[in-house]
Amino acid sequence: MKLMWVILAKPGSANVTLSSAASLIGGKPSARTFLRSVIGYRASPRPPARLTLSLTSPQTPSGSNSVQRAFERETGRVVGRLSRPRERADSFAMEIVDVLPPRFGFVILTFCYSWVMLTYLAVKVGSARKKYGVKYPTMYSDKEQVFNCIQRAHQNTLEVYPQWLVFQTIAALVYPTAASVLGVIWVTSRFSYAWGYYTGDPAKRMNGAYGYIGIFGVMILSIAVALQLLGLF
Repeated sequence: MKLMWVILAKPGSANVTLSSAASLIGGKPSARTFLRSVIGYRASPRPPARLTLSLTSPQTPSGSNSVQRAFERETGRVVGRLSRPRERADSFAMEIVDVLPPRFGFVILTFCYSWVMLTYLAVKVGSARKKYGVKYPTMYSDKEQVFNCIQRAHQNTLEVYPQWLVFQTIAALVYPTAASVLGVIWVTSRFSYAWGYYTGDPAKRMNGAYGYIGIFGVMILSIAVALQLLGLF
């Protein structure tokens, strides 16, 4: 006796058909055997948005109804597992991945790099407060110029950071690779900017002037994205 089953999956707009056949001679198929025997299911990078199971049973000898019912129970358990909250959450996450550009991962790494930069600047301000005896909530010192430079390096970065985040994200939705490169340039420039400021000579903060390439670059890309959406570019 042979039982055939077919899985029809529709991830997004693509139609994928996975089929497998199993020969059953007594006994019932387990859920693990079922999943393993569906060719390509585990290897599929994206889970199906909709899962349909159909059982096709050719003419079988009498007494095989119990095997068929057992198979239906096992496949029902598999579908139940796929519909649990965790599986639904995984499916939703994969849908987000489908929407984002393939190289958007570089952009996320750039955001992580920017977090490292902000943390470094914040730690430097905290250390300077202890060194120069500037207590909270005093922002700047009337006596310690070097502390003011260290504080200003952090404060100036915080003032620009929200703007950079907006333009970086917009540009990255269409130009992920270019936006990532420009983002790395801007984040790295903030280190150079801060190190120049830390000398106590405000003029040396311009060591990080090359960061304008990064922030103006993502601004231009963001404008390009807007023009594309408006059909003007």
